[in-house]
Parts: sequence; C-alpha cells; structure tokens
Amino acid sequence: MNHKRLVVVVILALVMLLPLSAAAVGERKLGLSATTFDFSAAAGSVGKGELFVINEGSTPMFVKVYAANQQIKDDGTVEYLVPPLDANQVTSPASWVRVILPPGAKTQGNVPYIEAAPGARIPVSFEVYVPTTAAPGDKQAVLFFEMFEPNGAPEAGTARVNARIGARIKTRVEGTVVERLEIRPFKVPAFVIGDADVYSFTLRNTGNVDVLVNARLLVLDSSKDERSVSEVMSQTPVYADAIREYSGNLDLSAAAIGPNRVRLVVEYPSAEPGSQGLVKSIEEEALVWVFPLWLVVAGIALLGALAVFATWSSGRKAGERKLAARARRRGRPVT
Repeated sequence: MNHKRLVVVVILALVMLLPLSAAAVGERKLGLSATTFDFSAAAGSVGKGELFVINEGSTPMFVKVYAANQQIKDDGTVEYLVPPLDANQVTSPASWVRVILPPGAKTQGNVPYIEAAPGARIPVSFEVYVPTTAAPGDKQAVLFFEMFEPNGAPEAGTARVNARIGARIKTRVEGTVVERLEIRPFKVPAFVIGDADVYSFTLRNTGNVDVLVNARLLVLDSSKDERSVSEVMSQTPVYADAIREYSGNLDLSAAAIGPNRVRLVVEYPSAEPGSQGLVKSIEEEALVWVFPLWLVVAGIALLGALAVFATWSSGRKAGERKLAARARRRGRPVT
C-alpha cells in the first residue's frame, strides 16, 4: 500500500469514528419543572414546595442540591453564598430551607446529590422554616441544582463542576411593610453635541420588600412639551435592602435646540396593605443643553471666518499706517 492510499484509509477511519465519539460523549441538559416559589408566612411558620429535576440529555448525570443566600454588592452585582453550618438563622434565609430528596440520594462533602438517568423526572421537596424572630419583609434564597462528576479530575482536588441552575425561593415574612425606593444618583450630560449621549441612574431600595419597576425617560423642551419617550426598564426586580444600577444611550434626536429637561419616571405597584391596584411613582430631572452637530460646525466656520476677516482687517490697517508714515517722512500729503 503506497503512502497516498494509507493517508486515505486513515482519514476514512477517523471520519467513521467521529459519530461514535460524539455518541459516547452524549448530551447533558438539566431542567426544572419550576424556577420560582413565593411564600407569605408568619414568623415561626413553615412553607412547603415541590419541583421535578429533569434529565433532558442522553447520558446519566449526578446533581448536587443545596440552598444559597443572595447577596447584592455595592455596585449592584449579585453573588450567591452557601451559608456555613453555624450561620445566623435569622439573617440567613438559605438556612431556613430543608431539602427532602427521594430514597437513594447520597452525599459528598455533606452536600446531598441525586443520580438522574436520561429522561428521568426526580421529585424534590423542600420546606421553609421561618424563625420566630425573623424580621418582616421579603427574604431571598436560591435552591441550586449543580451537575458534577463524583469521579472528577484528581488533580483538581474536588469534583468537576459542569453547570448549575436554580429555583428562587422568596419568603415574605408577615409584618409591617416598608416601601422606600429612591433614585440616587441620576446622571446625564449637561451639554450634548449631536443627538445622543449616555445616561445612568441607581435605584436604592432601602425598604423591606421587593419592588417590580418600570422606568421611562422623557425629553421635554423649555415649554415642557414632550419631545420623546423611551422605556428603559420593564418589570425589573429591585430587591429589598439592595441597589440596582442601570445605564444606556440617551436619544436626543427629537430634542429642541438649547435647553431641554430629561425626566426619569420610575413606577412600581405598591405592596402595602389595602393598596390593591395602587402604582407608586418617583421622578428625577436633569437639565441638558443640546446643540446639533451642523450648528456647532456652522458656528466654528463662522468664528473661523470672523477670525480670518479680523486678521485681514488688522493687516490692512497696519499696512495703511505704514504707508501713511512713509509718506509723512517724504513730505507728501497723505490721501
């Protein structure tokens, strides 16, 4: 067999093995029958929920199950932290969650896990035990389902993580509802050349309940006539005792030349008792001077022309003065 035939045989063999390799690897896809749970409970009571973990892939998988607290950083980003065993029960909603797995569940490092065959729908129940001293308001926890390999790469020292999905558990502890949302800061440029620029604002929820906000920007001229409206947030949650930052492009194509008012309007349904259907609103305004690019270019061109004319005029007058002085020295009359 010559070299060319050998190369062809090797290529054909590799092509034939590719489908086998793909089938051996298989597809991994994890699903949940529900991703949100809302409870309203008095301190000292218990809430219950159930969902199904679904192996939508073609290979068996191992899935860890654990609860984590949601923490909002100062910059508005979210991280999820698994509470330690000695966590403060009052301030750690994830510690309120007790997971109930079907028979056959195992543990790895004190974390329970289940094995799901392809197509399996495994029921997972949980109970939320609200401490008797829990403060009123909305508390967030996330029940995570994490795919992993119990016999992962030994050099890593731990099991290899593939992916995880979560079901959000919100518990509203009954008691006094405090709604307190403010916009701070609201930043827009004071001067804009052209028809667009950037804006930003921060929503600060210092109350004890979550709010679901809609926000829009209005551009008003000096007579407060509406020039444009744009939606910037729609059904966006701002969690209790947290902040949310937002930024975007400010469209000023319809703005008037000169001073304009940019008004930010934030609305959310009230959760206070007896406020069914009531929508609360907060606003902030900023003054923006808008100059279209053509006007700026025309102004620069005019200033340039005036500068050229002034230079020419000044040079001409200087030349005339020189001629007059020269004529006087020669005793000639100056005309």
